[in-house]
Amino acid sequence: MELEEILSELENNTGKFPRLALERAIEERSAITPVLLTALENFSNNPEELLDKNEYILHIYALYLLAQFREPLAYPRCRAKTSIELVDECQ
Repeated sequence: MELEEILSELENNTGKFPRLALERAIEERSAITPVLLTALENFSNNPEELLDKNEYILHIYALYLLAQFREPLAYPRCRAKTSIELVDECQ
């Protein structure tokens, strides 16, 4: 399974758990990490646009995989999004 295929399996909810794609993503950690960071950043920057796509869940798998990888560059992207939500809810 190539990187593009892995991402295709993880991008949208199909009603089936993408076990093979996740296993391959873990095996391809160094190659997929930058793509997952970009996906997380895209979601942080455009949440409304991506949430309008009902089946889109790449950001969820990105969080899962980056946490498993203990990727330190993921934290600022998660923190920025959380900060925005908290400020919006407090107003």
